[in-house]
Amino acid sequence: MSKYIPLPNTGKQYRGVFAAPTNQNEYLGKYDEVFSDKDHFAVGYFYQKTLQDVFGGGNFSWQTTESISTQQNVNLSEIHTLSQNMVNQAWVTF
Repeated sequence: MSKYIPLPNTGKQYRGVFAAPTNQNEYLGKYDEVFSDKDHFAVGYFYQKTLQDVFGGGNFSWQTTESISTQQNVNLSEIHTLSQNMVNQAWVTF
């Protein structure tokens, strides 16, 4: 091995501590509407974007890694009362 590449510090792996600042934005919204005594509709939306920069540390002080992730969820719900003891609920999530 080259003299510039350090040997693993735990068996066959490299382990070290690094600074990892994370920037994260989250948004959550929900809308509910009651159309009548028998109909209830709801919409929910969730959005998350995360950016994490990792700057070296451990054995590789010159190594830089960046992680970017985005998540979005939408949920639609409709509840309809058919009778005193029967309710129909439909959900769609994507």
